[in-house]
Amino acid sequence: MLKIIAEPIDGRTGFVKSHPVIIKDKEYQLRNINHDEIEILQSYLNIPKVAYHTSWDNEVFNKFVSFIVRTHSNKLMTNLMRLLKINTDKGMKEETAYLIVETKGKINNSYTKKMIQLEVFSDYGITAWAIALLVETIFNKPSLNGVLYPFEILDFNEILVLEKWQKLRCLKNNLV
Repeated sequence: MLKIIAEPIDGRTGFVKSHPVIIKDKEYQLRNINHDEIEILQSYLNIPKVAYHTSWDNEVFNKFVSFIVRTHSNKLMTNLMRLLKINTDKGMKEETAYLIVETKGKINNSYTKKMIQLEVFSDYGITAWAIALLVETIFNKPSLNGVLYPFEILDFNEILVLEKWQKLRCLKNNLV
């Protein structure tokens, strides 16, 4: 994860520039990172700028990680953790994560900001559930072939079926 968030973006180290967002009446400082999906989404959606932000739920930890990234101490931290046998996996099966899409732009010459916020109960778990939906869709649609991106197979409403199974909860949706 450190390698991903440390990738340079807009001429600076990743995970430095912050972006405030309110989730469940609490403000979090998400940090801008460079992620592979940015170029794919810009190209596919034909939009000039896509920003990708992430953070942990502990601002002190976020500042520490930002310092590690800014000072290019990623390898030092990783080696120290190995040497001291620090394991960040606490054996937790669930961890609440929030997935947010925020759009800004003009609709009918009026500046508009729209957002959807999803609460999921495991970052890796929601990925596995989305893959299960993708596999089911591929098996049920024999016309799908070739190399496709997940968003070319499922639309957003098909992902929201996971809400019925209590794998995610939609906290905010003013995209429609």
